[in-house]
Amino acid sequence: MPYYQDANTLVVNIPSSGGNIIDNSFKKKYEQTLFSGKKNTLLPPPHNSKSLQHQFYNTLIKHKTKCRLRTENLKCYTMVRNPYERVIEDLFHFRLIKQRSLSLIHI
Repeated sequence: MPYYQDANTLVVNIPSSGGNIIDNSFKKKYEQTLFSGKKNTLLPPPHNSKSLQHQFYNTLIKHKTKCRLRTENLKCYTMVRNPYERVIEDLFHFRLIKQRSLSLIHI
């Protein structure tokens, strides 16, 4: 969950939902924090085995001092996607359905 301290904004990025659009627009204007590689040295075990951007919100709040997270007037943004469309996209991706199979699906 990238955090933009100057904007006091946390971006909850759900994969394959278009959240990178929000994240990229914030990156143009503000410095991004709470973003690391595969592991992090900021949080104690067992949380240090995951990168900072993949931590749960509750974990970040619990360790807000270490994360330099200001919770007063904190703004959180995310994007969600129609779950049916996402399932269909995954079925195409894993080649479990073909285009002609869509006529059998009634959404």
